[in-house]
Amino acid sequence: MYEKNFCCSVSFISSFFINMNSELYITEHYKSEKIADFKEMGNLSLFIDNQLFMFCIFNENYTAIKELCHIKINSPAKDNSPTEEIYFLINNYRLLQSNFKNVNICVLNHYFTLTPEAFAFSEGVKSVLQFTGGVNTNLKNSFIHKLDQVNFCYSIPDSLIQLLERSFTNAAIRHAGGVLCELLSSNASLKNCDLLLNFNKGVFELAAKENNLLIYYNVFNYENNEDVLYYLLFMMEQYKLNPLTCRLMVSGQININDELFKAFKKYVKQVNFAVNNKSFSAAFSELNLPDHFFFSLVNQHLCV
Repeated sequence: MYEKNFCCSVSFISSFFINMNSELYITEHYKSEKIADFKEMGNLSLFIDNQLFMFCIFNENYTAIKELCHIKINSPAKDNSPTEEIYFLINNYRLLQSNFKNVNICVLNHYFTLTPEAFAFSEGVKSVLQFTGGVNTNLKNSFIHKLDQVNFCYSIPDSLIQLLERSFTNAAIRHAGGVLCELLSSNASLKNCDLLLNFNKGVFELAAKENNLLIYYNVFNYENNEDVLYYLLFMMEQYKLNPLTCRLMVSGQININDELFKAFKKYVKQVNFAVNNKSFSAAFSELNLPDHFFFSLVNQHLCV
């Protein structure tokens, strides 16, 4: 495999295409110019879904970023578990060759459900997860991410779990939805918001809270701006959220000049960007990245 790297003033960014067994990967790659300063043991964060593989390598105390990579898988696996692609990418970027102090992994899929805290976490939950995920096969595992008065129940394909546990023996593996919902209540910039839209390429997460308690979470694939607006406005109508008083925060890969962000401001009066944890804001500045990009990827270590 090869990688084309070229330097800019504060960091270097590479965009390239890899063709492997007819699979096409589109990559944005950011590296710190201070890479030589990373002599201590680092920390790894991964974000995986059916079409995305992202990783971020931090220093030991999460105040600097050595490397951040966003990879779009243009030929996603049909079973919603791109295990072969993930195995290839983990090896291609030599992530197994570093002895990371901590490894945090987010997996985003549709196998999840929200239940009251008192709801028994039993085999019955698997049936609910199977229904909400729209699959005919039996799910082999189920997990729980405890939130305030709500259980975020989820499943991750067994083949992917086995690959990740085999690759990173010290990994904390969670559903990205549980992580985002926890950040909704703990991130400083989200304390007073009602709605959160978190974007990655081709997919977004929508979460809402009332009186600081989670009332809604869902994942949507989208192809255009109209799709996003439809899901957002329909959800607001269903939950009777007033667009004049509702506070909407946006995170992930969307810019202030994007037509979609401008459209939000036409329908919702109070719209702003979330802000990543202040401890690595200087690292984002060095990489020329907005403070709200890669929100779940770089903040997930705060959800323990």
